[in-house]
Amino acid sequence: NIFKIAQKNNFKVVYASSSSVYGHQENVPILENYEKKPINPYGQTKLDDEELAKKYGKQGVKIIGLRYFNIFGKGQTLEYAGVITKFLDRIKERKAPIIFGSGSQIRDFIHVEDVANANYLAMKSDVLNSHVNIGTGNSISILKLAKIMISISGLDLEPIMEKALEGDIEKSQSNNSLARKSFDWIPERKLEDWLRETIK
Repeated sequence: NIFKIAQKNNFKVVYASSSSVYGHQENVPILENYEKKPINPYGQTKLDDEELAKKYGKQGVKIIGLRYFNIFGKGQTLEYAGVITKFLDRIKERKAPIIFGSGSQIRDFIHVEDVANANYLAMKSDVLNSHVNIGTGNSISILKLAKIMISISGLDLEPIMEKALEGDIEKSQSNNSLARKSFDWIPERKLEDWLRETIK
């Protein structure tokens, strides 16, 4: 419906896609032209959105889809259940973070302020049609994340290791060079700095 309205009124759309369109990838950082192979319904719906965006793009509608990686920041709810939110909730209760699997899974955590700025710059840009990664280009393992958070808290805890979750992606790390080139966008917020501010 939004794409139809954009076509009728000749305005530009910037919308939320997701790194989940990539599914399991052996080679990281992930480039935009990597094969799309989502492993769950959420990722599939995002890929369906992208196909629809391309269809409207061919009809002259200006649409940019931003493939967000793992967003974190103030106000994230437990319903969203990002791993940082879950770990923070456990540490607040002076309990050890729970890790599913070995903890070797890597993630690219991007602050919500940097994501908001990417949306703004994408809308202002001269780019008409594109799907672009929005991540830091860096990664951290889930085990290292837990240990950093415990260290900052000053608590005497060890992560609790539990059975791996089915369908958990092993490697998720963006190549963000297209966003830098297309929108002159540079992520600025550092994960560890934010964790120190938040946990302290």
